[in-house]
Amino acid sequence: MNKKLLSVVIVVVILGIIGAMVMQKTPQKTVQTPAQTTDNKIVVSHNLWPGYYPITIAQEMGFFKDEGINVETHFSEDQLPQISEFYAQKYDALALPLGSIVSASGKYPDADVRVVYAIDDSVGGDAVVARAGINSIKELKGKSIGAALDGFGEVFVIEMLKTAGLTSDDVTIVNADANQVYERIKTKEIDAGHTWEPYISRAVKEGGKVIFTSKQTPGLIVDVITFQGKIVDERPEDVKAFIRACDRAIEYWLSNPDKTKELLIKSLNITEDDIFLDGIKLLTVKDNQHVFDKNNPNSVYLNAEIYSQFYINNGTLSRKPDVNKLISQIILTEK
Repeated sequence: MNKKLLSVVIVVVILGIIGAMVMQKTPQKTVQTPAQTTDNKIVVSHNLWPGYYPITIAQEMGFFKDEGINVETHFSEDQLPQISEFYAQKYDALALPLGSIVSASGKYPDADVRVVYAIDDSVGGDAVVARAGINSIKELKGKSIGAALDGFGEVFVIEMLKTAGLTSDDVTIVNADANQVYERIKTKEIDAGHTWEPYISRAVKEGGKVIFTSKQTPGLIVDVITFQGKIVDERPEDVKAFIRACDRAIEYWLSNPDKTKELLIKSLNITEDDIFLDGIKLLTVKDNQHVFDKNNPNSVYLNAEIYSQFYINNGTLSRKPDVNKLISQIILTEK
């Protein structure tokens, strides 16, 4: 080997040694990337209710990925099948009214599911709509009213009847999903029914009459995110990451209403009329600190107990669910 070549080899070796020493002494920056495996995948289902739109916003804006979780969303307008599919563990998480979760605990007593987050509160977004000619609650006596039986819709209807001195014995309550209510009113199957936006607005446009809203029942209807218990126990950081992403989505929506509207129309294939916040209060992580506080007289615990007692009375539940087990306090560890 000639001297020139030998010198080159020596220089290369020395540079390699120096490079290795520098790499050992220099702290390496760790970059968090969203997992693409099923190890931290979360499958969540929700329906056409604006209070659940932060889930879609978080997905489309990449907030879930920013938090390092791989979320798959499922959207449906039919609530009843979603419940059975969730309890069959087809989904890891489900957005649903608290009352419906309490009711389902009677049908699926051995299921381990946990309420982890209150995503919105209805302050006028739910209503009882009646056919033309019915203008007051008292006029419903002897009539048929549609509502999701054994769910929060039936509780809402009964609370409405109380305000007019009526009871469920004065009417016939018929099982009806919210998205079907006004169609069934038009075909004269029922005279009135519980529904929510955007179906309220659609019914009014076609001549329906709103005779009662959730503004008159503050705190009764709260929508929650419920997870499979196994996910909460084994992957608490993923659950908290999901909550943080939804919280960020709420902030984004409130700060960028026009951009958010365009995003939702495109991603959910809905119309502008389906996107609104009238009658709905989106609940942030800060709000949830209060909602999940057991000392709060309007807490999620108190509401769960109200629903439990209702379902005991009507025979849906044979025993009260353990509210402390049904509701997780994981949100209180997220500041």
